[in-house]
Amino acid sequence: MPIAISCVDCGFAARVKDHLGGKVVECPKCKAGLAVPLPVASPAPPSAPDAGPGHGAIARGAGTRPMARPPAPRAGPVPPSPPPAVVPRGADRPTARYAPLPPAGSFPPITEDDVEILLVEDDEPEAGDPRRPGPAAGAEAEAEDEVGGYALAEEVAPRYAPARAVGRRAAATVAPSVAGRPSLAEVAERAGARTRPSRTPAQILAAFRGEIEPVRPTLVYRLGLLVVAAAMLTLPMIYLATIALAAFATFYYATHGHVPLQKAGGSSGSMKVAVFLYLAPIAAGGTLVLFLLKPLFARPARRGKTRALNPQAEPLVFAFIDGICRSVGAPTPSRVVVDCDVNASAGFVKGPLSVWNSELTLTIGLPLVAGLDLRQFAGVLAHEFGHFSQGAGMRLTNVIRAINAWFARLVYERDDWDANLDGLVRAGNALTAVGLLVKLAIWLVRKLLWALMMVGHGISCFMMRQMEYDADRYEARMVGSDVFESTCRRLAVLGLASRGAHADLATCWTENRLADDLTRLVLANVAQIPDEVRTALMGAVDSRRTGLFDTHPSDTDRIANARLEGPDGLFGLDGPATDLFRDFDGLSRAATLNYYRQALGQAVRPEALTPVSEIVRDQEAVAEGHLGLDRFYLAAFEPSRPLPLPAVPPTAPNDPNLAAKELARARKALVASRARYAEALTRRREALARLVGVEAAADLLKAGFKGVKAADFGLGKARLEEAEAARQELDSYLLRLSPHFEPFEEQVACRLMAGLSLLESGAMSARVPDADSWRREARGLYPAGAHVAGRVLPALVAVISARGALERALGLLKGNDENQAYVNGVLRLAARLHDRLVELRGRLGDAIPYPFHHGDGTVGLSRFALPASIPGRDEVVPLYEASGEAIDRILTLHCRLIGRLALAVEQVERALGLPPPEAPAGGEGVVGDRSCVI
Repeated sequence: MPIAISCVDCGFAARVKDHLGGKVVECPKCKAGLAVPLPVASPAPPSAPDAGPGHGAIARGAGTRPMARPPAPRAGPVPPSPPPAVVPRGADRPTARYAPLPPAGSFPPITEDDVEILLVEDDEPEAGDPRRPGPAAGAEAEAEDEVGGYALAEEVAPRYAPARAVGRRAAATVAPSVAGRPSLAEVAERAGARTRPSRTPAQILAAFRGEIEPVRPTLVYRLGLLVVAAAMLTLPMIYLATIALAAFATFYYATHGHVPLQKAGGSSGSMKVAVFLYLAPIAAGGTLVLFLLKPLFARPARRGKTRALNPQAEPLVFAFIDGICRSVGAPTPSRVVVDCDVNASAGFVKGPLSVWNSELTLTIGLPLVAGLDLRQFAGVLAHEFGHFSQGAGMRLTNVIRAINAWFARLVYERDDWDANLDGLVRAGNALTAVGLLVKLAIWLVRKLLWALMMVGHGISCFMMRQMEYDADRYEARMVGSDVFESTCRRLAVLGLASRGAHADLATCWTENRLADDLTRLVLANVAQIPDEVRTALMGAVDSRRTGLFDTHPSDTDRIANARLEGPDGLFGLDGPATDLFRDFDGLSRAATLNYYRQALGQAVRPEALTPVSEIVRDQEAVAEGHLGLDRFYLAAFEPSRPLPLPAVPPTAPNDPNLAAKELARARKALVASRARYAEALTRRREALARLVGVEAAADLLKAGFKGVKAADFGLGKARLEEAEAARQELDSYLLRLSPHFEPFEEQVACRLMAGLSLLESGAMSARVPDADSWRREARGLYPAGAHVAGRVLPALVAVISARGALERALGLLKGNDENQAYVNGVLRLAARLHDRLVELRGRLGDAIPYPFHHGDGTVGLSRFALPASIPGRDEVVPLYEASGEAIDRILTLHCRLIGRLALAVEQVERALGLPPPEAPAGGEGVVGDRSCVI
């Protein structure tokens, strides 16, 4: 069946043949990338919206302190927003995690044969263009005819789960399904489905029942407005007065400070000193004036590109916005843009410079739309437009925000001028004194500016909180106080899920893959937030109190304020907010591509975009593997410990009964040796932690650095002889610990080999559900698992130790960056880390391929774990970052490989009637003594 597509850049719309489904093609009009939805034969009905708990990091809570997300499995650094740097494949250095899209022409074009019906072909109106349609009947009918849907459903693609520590990093485990929640397989299937709108345009537009009575500002608010206006106008005047004072003092000294020159003696030496004493303050004062003037001409920070909605392509969205603006009594925005934040905001088109006109831009976060129902979304927009009903207060607030941001840049921002001044101070010549004078003066001025910034921020926050209270009342009058409270709590959940989605992006990017729809990925995370985490999150929301420097009141105060308006509002239609959009899925994918283009530092190829449903299934497999790993090792798994697995994969046993008995014997021995193994692991961790400090101290002392404090590095005295002796003692101790690990690890390997061998037996085909699938997976994973567990991990432990020693030494950087002995010690540690990374690369090799999905197709283990070229021996920071990335990726890969193999063995044990073994509290015990005869 034909697929409806529309370009959010130029408004081109058509129905194309279904063979283009799921591809990214070139828009024939503007040449932008255009995501074509997958063909749907029978779309599922939309899920019912969940008005459950929530409050995000955003639309209403700039002052909110959201609860941290539980740890998740990861192989790279997890971002806030935007995400942090991850090492892309083929890069020499860790770079930004996201890259721009390919240039125009990189996507396959749409041909005339591909187009069935041309729907819309019109240019996007400029800001303020009056062509935006109202709720006309034709527009309603056209919008109703289109496939638009993206049902609000917490069940779409689950992700969250409680986590447990896995060595140096965290690896998550997914909680089993509970009553009322779908299984992970069901969720993954739903993540790939599209839905139709559940409401018609006529139903939505008819839901507006009148206009909201304007919120009258109180006397306290008006007086506060005058005080804040006076204060915020005074602060820039103080800054200008500071510049004038510095310029006048420099000029006055230049014209009156030459007296010492006239009194200087006749000797050339005394004359040079007099000239220097005269010119140095002038140079310092002139430089200070330039430093103070520079911010007045600094360019504002560049804004990222956004995707503007075309009124012709999304008539119902604009009609909905018009209806809210009429109800609130606010001007209609001249431009509506979308992004991938869990947020909505309305601002002036040109920032503070346009405060005297009414041109507004409304920014809508698509995850917000997908996560709220119609009433909640209408309330959020009423809140935003309520600000613009406040007239002078909103304009003044816009100016205040600009002034506060400007002061923050003055205080905190550093640029090339500061770096050049630091170089002048380090030059070691006559200009050093000038540089020191300038730095002292700048330090004093910045302290003054910091005080002004804090005063201005504290004063302005009072008015901003009052404005939030007033805007909240508009929201409550639009949808009722009950919906207002549910929106607050819902946004908290969406904010937490958004951070989880960005963590998922970091994990995917280790495989050069990215989710094709960030909105769906956010909802996938919503569904997997455990009940205990939700409860804790709501507790944090309820317990937070409004602070002096909070721009937004606490949710508790805001909910209490909203309850003054009563439980009912003017807009009462239920249903998903996505009903407003013709093709929400396509729009969300396009916005996701735009987000990657802004955030990444290198090109994102279309084939790197992976359906969210596939990512969810992969995450399900990873989570199951972590749980299986925990059971298999009796909760004693240590990711950095090697496992003695033979390189040759197991084959079917000659005697299956004998192999089954060997499996039972290994399980019993495993339980018996577990307590000794756990104790040895504890001792190993302690010894390795101390060894890191001793190695750092030894290299620093060998370089002649005198700033080593013995107690901080686990030494009795800060002497090289003692550090070397301690290192040798710890190395010897770790060798003596080795026999304590062998019994347990040998039984793990024996159990694993016996189980995989039995899986290859034809006798197990009928007894193990889906035996062929498990067999294929085990065969594909075993070579990489045996290689990593047996050959790579010993080299990785050496990298972990070298990186830890470098990290300890870098902790002394402050105040020692000019100490040559310290620098030499750090370079020695960096060189050791470089050598161990080179050894690790050799151990990894590229003969064995990475066994999971990768955006670049088939890649070797070395290419997966390490950058294309290892940083040089003296490149301290790149070495530190590259080694951390390698440690993350290899440990995560080890957990994933052994976890999936352990699950395969558990299938065999279950077929044999063997229950999962358990380690008794006392460390002794036996596994069930059931006979295992095939």
